[in-house]
Amino acid sequence: SVGLLATGTEIHEGRHTDLDSPMLAGLVDGWGGEATYEGTVPDEYDRVRDRIAGLADEHDVVMTTGGTSVGDKDYVVRALRELGTVLFHRVALRPGKPIAVATLDERDAVVFAIPGKPVGAHAVTSLVARPFFTGSTALPTVDAAMTSDVGIAVPGFTYAVPVTLADGEALPLGHVDSPLSVYEEAFDPSVLSSSTRATRADGFVLTESALSAGEAVDVVPYPVVER
Repeated sequence: SVGLLATGTEIHEGRHTDLDSPMLAGLVDGWGGEATYEGTVPDEYDRVRDRIAGLADEHDVVMTTGGTSVGDKDYVVRALRELGTVLFHRVALRPGKPIAVATLDERDAVVFAIPGKPVGAHAVTSLVARPFFTGSTALPTVDAAMTSDVGIAVPGFTYAVPVTLADGEALPLGHVDSPLSVYEEAFDPSVLSSSTRATRADGFVLTESALSAGEAVDVVPYPVVER
């Protein structure tokens, strides 16, 4: 049983559409869970904390979106620290770095605090939360060759680079050579993570270093992580 809670005043007041909750519900259901959309909460600390605590009494897992960075109104991780134990906050993955996972005192629920940008949310939830639900870290891949050079601006991270597949070639979606041009040669996860048009990708390549045109890569197809 998974309770989905979207945080953010803009979403709560209807000024921004909640794109994450339907996507996360689909992932959870595909992994054998039972996702329930539990609405929204504005960027007010007490309300964020109390809503998480209440949902933890009703569900095995609480999955929040937004409010996981370190801004003035990013209250989710602070609330989790008050309610229980944050097992970790932030992982070396881009996009999707500011995920947090916590257990709550006197409650059996686990909380996954997911960053709010849709593409990053999908990537980090697929890689971090999926094994919790499925019991498997396996990531079957297909072989392909990169069509373009993809640079890495900041070392020390694993990058999930969305690609489209055609005739054994992997075209990095978002690259200047692709139909969705949002970065030049260096992969820009921050910009791409906010673009729902990245759903046009067929999968992603995990890499810790720059990729070269013609390089053989292992592509993780999206259906692999969505079930």
